[in-house]
Amino acid sequence: MAALLPVYQWTVTGDPWLNPYLLWWPYDRIGFGPDIGAMPGGHSPYYAWVNLKQDLSRAATDVLGWPALSWAPLVLGLALRPRRARDWALLSPFACLVFAYLFYWIGSPARLWGPRYYFEGFGGLWLLGAVGLVKVWDWAKGQRKAWLRPVLIGMLALMIVANLALTLPSRMQQANGFYGITRSQLDPITKADLHNALVIVYADRWLEYGAMLAGMSPLLDDDVVYARGSNPELDAAVIAAYPDRGVYYLYKRQISTAPPAH
Repeated sequence: MAALLPVYQWTVTGDPWLNPYLLWWPYDRIGFGPDIGAMPGGHSPYYAWVNLKQDLSRAATDVLGWPALSWAPLVLGLALRPRRARDWALLSPFACLVFAYLFYWIGSPARLWGPRYYFEGFGGLWLLGAVGLVKVWDWAKGQRKAWLRPVLIGMLALMIVANLALTLPSRMQQANGFYGITRSQLDPITKADLHNALVIVYADRWLEYGAMLAGMSPLLDDDVVYARGSNPELDAAVIAAYPDRGVYYLYKRQISTAPPAH
């Protein structure tokens, strides 16, 4: 999958080695140094350690939604017999991501969705958690104690309820209006009843433009297509790529047929 990254970057930037993030933030790069990242003094091993601690702390809940206990079935999956190398292999995608993101300057505190940079490794952890639960179930049978399995069922049910009643509502609440982005930002387009339109969005921050992407397909074939306004020359190049569409400008939630004055 990682080998596809140059193909993606070539598709969206025309250069297989140009990260699109750099088109907006030149400091948004991998590595350590004063010109990397937005932290004071640049990214450093200290900030890597801070990010690691906060991301793993959040993952202890977010992997399974069990408050601070998602690690428990993972440990049991590795500790209980039969111990198999393939169980440890389930950790490898997650471990690789944890190591790789030590070199990236931004972490994932609670306000940024939790351990979002580790998510692709969660699949292996979910399988390992299932292995742990199965091993515990088999262990309980071997103890010849009739009450053990009902207790395990009750504990599992309690963890599922905790996820649905505590973890999930909290995460959904954090996502609601995140970064100040809401559906209302598409209201000017709806009220103007635009069709077959190209809307050039002039934004003081990336957030105002990013909010509009909720109304656009990545295939750029919607009734309304959005582009980020930059300057007259670049705007003209974008307009030329959509010769059959009506052109509008959006700035501070106001639609017009002329570019905003700056």
